[in-house]
Amino acid sequence: SVNHYHFIHSDACFMLAQLLADLRQLPAAEKRILEAAAILEPVCARDAKTVRSQIEDSLRVICEAALPGKRVDVQDNLFEIGASSLKLIEIHEQIDREYPGQVDLTELFDFPTIAELAQHLQGKLAQA
Repeated sequence: SVNHYHFIHSDACFMLAQLLADLRQLPAAEKRILEAAAILEPVCARDAKTVRSQIEDSLRVICEAALPGKRVDVQDNLFEIGASSLKLIEIHEQIDREYPGQVDLTELFDFPTIAELAQHLQGKLAQA
């Protein structure tokens, strides 16, 4: 399971990005605030990538368990590497155990790669 600290941290990073967008509209007197906040932007971006990587790793393990003998890359389309409808149900059940209520079965069709699904799931978890 992904460390929930990262999702709280991701929320803070998202709010920081919104704040920075708002602050950029202010006069030059607030430039120091912008400079200080800008220091945190790369840290937040790096942390978001770390969270997505952890989700991708978790999803990869689930998919590889459902597709024995397959080495699944995050960019592989699950359908193109042989995931049948029954396998997708099995994959979905495992995802639902790891991330309860976060991914609908139909979303596996909308986001057929681990990378796409991880990005989608990261967004949903950040909103939760």
